[in-house]
Amino acid sequence: MTKPAADLDAVARGMFRRALAHSAAQLGLRNTSKAIERLRRGNCQDCETVRYNLARQVADYLSELDADLRGLYLYDPDYACGDYEHPCKGLSPAAGVNLIAWTRTKKSIPPEIVQGLGVAFRDARTQVLCPEATGYCFSLNLAIVSDAEVRERKGYAALIDSTTVRPTQIWSKYRVAG
Repeated sequence: MTKPAADLDAVARGMFRRALAHSAAQLGLRNTSKAIERLRRGNCQDCETVRYNLARQVADYLSELDADLRGLYLYDPDYACGDYEHPCKGLSPAAGVNLIAWTRTKKSIPPEIVQGLGVAFRDARTQVLCPEATGYCFSLNLAIVSDAEVRERKGYAALIDSTTVRPTQIWSKYRVAG
């Protein structure tokens, strides 16, 4: 089930390409080239849009990879640890794509996939970085939590239903009618 590293590189490049296309449309730009130009100028709001769309791409990929995936959440590590006054996203882990994957067991998503995607993201992001970028920018941080951890509100699982620092649900296996 483990994907070869070359495949993960292609997967990550595809995720960035699709995220940039979605972001360009959301930002009212004609094409991805215009979105890349704006990102390279260092507009943090544009980066936030791309970060969200990258998270959606990771969610789509993991949902195909793991039938036991329950939900995927985008969170801000600065808020999760209580740093509410951080002046710039680029200087902290919050500049990355920080996700919590809730799955039946922690072993349902192979660690090689998580590690390989992280490396592939680091390589794929080079075309969109601004002069102020740090190693955190568009890096992938994926925490996997199990059903047992969610029940016990243990570790990252405690964030899923937190009333003060609730993450953004990006994907859910169980859709709520509405």
